[in-house]
Amino acid sequence: MKKKLTGALALMTFGLACAQSNVDVSTQSGDSNYATITQTGQTNSNTLLQTGNSNLADVDQTGWSNVNTATSTGSFNEVDADQVGTDNGNTVIQTGFANWAKTFQSGSDNMTAQQQNGNFSDVQADQQGGDNAVYQDQFGNADWAAVSQAGNNNYAHQLQSGHFNIAYYNQSGNDNSADSHQTGNGNGSLGVQTGNSNELGQFQTGAGNWAADVMMGDHNYISLVQNGQNHLHMGMQSGQSNTIIVSQSN
Repeated sequence: MKKKLTGALALMTFGLACAQSNVDVSTQSGDSNYATITQTGQTNSNTLLQTGNSNLADVDQTGWSNVNTATSTGSFNEVDADQVGTDNGNTVIQTGFANWAKTFQSGSDNMTAQQQNGNFSDVQADQQGGDNAVYQDQFGNADWAAVSQAGNNNYAHQLQSGHFNIAYYNQSGNDNSADSHQTGNGNGSLGVQTGNSNELGQFQTGAGNWAADVMMGDHNYISLVQNGQNHLHMGMQSGQSNTIIVSQSN
């Protein structure tokens, strides 16, 4: 009976230790790939797959139950993920040459998903707070997208299909949402939201279109659609419950 009890206690201790351990599964196929994984805390998880040549990954996880999943296929792609806090999630998929994906998460329950299919594109996400979400999709070459979020329950999506597009969002507050969809080449979008429950949509199809919107306050709304070439839009809202709707085409 004593032996059975001792065995059961040992099994429970082993299971508890495993349950609280960090997990890393990293796989490399090709030449001159390099990965650095640092996990501090409990139940953090990292899954990394590098296929090709000279891909680079730097993953740092500090806290509890953070999850990072990254796949790089091609050459000279780079993933840089920093997670500090609890239950943050990051997913990166890179296909091509010399793409760069950077994520910094501080807080809890933040989520980032980044997809790059092309060459020489950069994507960045910075989240501080809780329950924020960033989705960034790049299909083309030399695109650049970045999001900075500070607060809770903010949402941002940046979609770039084409080449040489630029998109930047800065959200400070709670429950803000921002969407940038760019189809074509050489388009630029900027959005700054300070306050709560602001909503921004910027949709660009064509080439050389530019949009910049600044929203300060609560419950403001801006919708922009640009079709064609070389359109310019600038919007500014200060206060509450303001609405701007713009459509430009040629």
